[in-house]
Amino acid sequence: MEANYPAAVLLQPHEIQLEERRLPAKLLAHEVLIEVAYAGVCGTDIAIFSGDYRVPLPLVLGHEFSGRVVACGPGAAASKLIGKRVVAEINATCVAWKRRKLCAACARGLTNHCQQRTVVGIVGRDGAFSHYVRVPVGCVHVLPDSLSLEQAVFVEPLAAAIRTFDLTPLREGNTVVVLGCGRLGKLVSLVASRYGFRVIAVARRAETLEPIKNYVWRAVCVNAEQGCSLPRRGRITNVRSPEELVIVALDATKGLGADMVVEATGDPNALSLATKLVRPQGTIALKSTPGVVARTVDTTLLAVDEVRVQGSRCGPFAQAIRFLETHRLPSAEWISARYPLSHVADAIEAARYEAKVVIEVAGGI
Repeated sequence: MEANYPAAVLLQPHEIQLEERRLPAKLLAHEVLIEVAYAGVCGTDIAIFSGDYRVPLPLVLGHEFSGRVVACGPGAAASKLIGKRVVAEINATCVAWKRRKLCAACARGLTNHCQQRTVVGIVGRDGAFSHYVRVPVGCVHVLPDSLSLEQAVFVEPLAAAIRTFDLTPLREGNTVVVLGCGRLGKLVSLVASRYGFRVIAVARRAETLEPIKNYVWRAVCVNAEQGCSLPRRGRITNVRSPEELVIVALDATKGLGADMVVEATGDPNALSLATKLVRPQGTIALKSTPGVVARTVDTTLLAVDEVRVQGSRCGPFAQAIRFLETHRLPSAEWISARYPLSHVADAIEAARYEAKVVIEVAGGI
């Protein structure tokens, strides 16, 4: 293990510099050092890189990653992880650090909202666009042999997708509209379909529907100038405007509206469209973090129709790993572009239009 290692550091919006970092002389108690194999690019990375999502800089981005534990600080639990292939949750909390005295949030089981947390690659803790990343032992999950390190980059966003339905359980056969089939929207659509819900997946480009077209109940291309290829199951609809999308959704639900509408477009104005698609006493689930304020929401309509607006972000890693093992999806074939650590800025720019971009750091190790 070399004393110096490269890290892609965001100095200011749109400016990333590859720096040589030095490994710490020793790690903290209950801390592990992970050699990064692969790191996925997320919409949050794009928002921070562009300056829309403001966080303290400089910072190493990257929070969807896999790797191998190569060193640990004092603590029996950490020492047992040496050599293990792992993924890691992004919230470094009181519980993850095994602190005796918990903050008010952790004491109530709200660990994702720990009042003392740092967040890998987002707030106060460097992320995985680096050869090494440090996390507390409580964040670490060992991978089963059946999952490759490359496929494991989907664990973090898949967990976030699962969290959507943990917070608002639905019944089999309920209708879910997913607005936006980008990186996270695809995973939400996949999870909802595997849970037995009728999924209407919505995208502006036909090609973004390709990985999930065989799993969803119906796929809808909005503003589609070219015909979408028919899936093997279900049917696909081309509409010219959001207004036509509303007609399609209402027709599919006998005029009532969807039980849940998931906003995953990254466009804050899509929340207004979601209010027209959801049924009375239904749920609008917010999944994107564009860092831009929504200003066109009819709150009167939300109150009159008794609509629940639900935010969610980090989810259950153990469930996500089991989902990958059970369904073998998403697979590494969902990755559309790979970049080396020396081209992180290019990778982030490419992620604006690519289906899934991954940074190859140490690869298969």
